[in-house]
Amino acid sequence: MNKNKWALITCLSLIMLIVLPLLAACPGGETTPAGQETVYLGGPFANTSPYAEDSLAVMYGFQDYAKWVNENHIVAPWYTEKTFPSNITLEVLWQDDQYQPTNVLPIYESLMAKGMLVYRNSGTAPEILAPAMDKDRVGGTSMSCEAFLLSPPKTIFTQFVDYVDCLAADAEWFKSQWTENRKPRYAFLT
Repeated sequence: MNKNKWALITCLSLIMLIVLPLLAACPGGETTPAGQETVYLGGPFANTSPYAEDSLAVMYGFQDYAKWVNENHIVAPWYTEKTFPSNITLEVLWQDDQYQPTNVLPIYESLMAKGMLVYRNSGTAPEILAPAMDKDRVGGTSMSCEAFLLSPPKTIFTQFVDYVDCLAADAEWFKSQWTENRKPRYAFLT
């Protein structure tokens, strides 16, 4: 499975925690259009930084997820019914924070002024962003996983899978795809 698909799966599961309350707001599970509405999600992506490869993969995951929900009207692939309201369109808004702490709050304020509902931090200076998100009660994800983001429970969730999960996914891929007679070799750099 390629990096973009892992990013999509990770973002999908975390965004579900935030998007599902939208469904509860629809009277009687109403999924017929009552007026088209756009829900914005996204945030800063460090696309011109040393972490551009990871950041771009996550941004593409957000975009893939929004496209998939808009086409299927389902929040997650394991749901069988079209429960996502058809009058709501997800749209990803983003800006490049260049992994510069001075860009964190101006980008946050700019995107929140557009009505961002689900915000994500690229991992750039989460200690600057977390208080603003908590104050505004904005849910989101972060590529950082420092303990202060998680305890006590706050509005930022992490999104990176750890290396153990990555290794398990790679092992599954080898089990289904490996055709050589020798045992596969595995190494990763960190």
